[in-house]
Amino acid sequence: MTLWDARDRQSSHSGKLDNKLNVVAFNNGEYTCTPEDKVWLCSSYSGEFELNLNKGEPIDLSQLAGYYSAQIDDDILNLVILDDGKLEITSNHCKDKALINLILEEQAAFFKIKSNSCSFGKTEGLIRAVVENDNFKS
Repeated sequence: MTLWDARDRQSSHSGKLDNKLNVVAFNNGEYTCTPEDKVWLCSSYSGEFELNLNKGEPIDLSQLAGYYSAQIDDDILNLVILDDGKLEITSNHCKDKALINLILEEQAAFFKIKSNSCSFGKTEGLIRAVVENDNFKS
């Protein structure tokens, strides 16, 4: 969320999603927004407003499908995402499964790890694919 005040000063805030309540909170809850038809209705300490969306094409889970790997400390994690949103994480010492669901009018992909045997700090969050063309990495 990017806001401008009367003096044209800009402030930007990252949102935190509460998937159960279908609410996005910004700036430690100072602003809360919920989707309503094609707009987001937001409220703050100073009143209510509509949030204009910069809406792109809906996400297709198959866009995320593939085989990925990451190194965290000395451990290599392998990540497999299937077309239907099933996700599996494996390493030498653990195996976890998760499910990816499309939320917020198919503009975001939300994952939730089921067992957390890999002891991740967070077991749910947003996921997106970013391709670095120069390095052929995702």
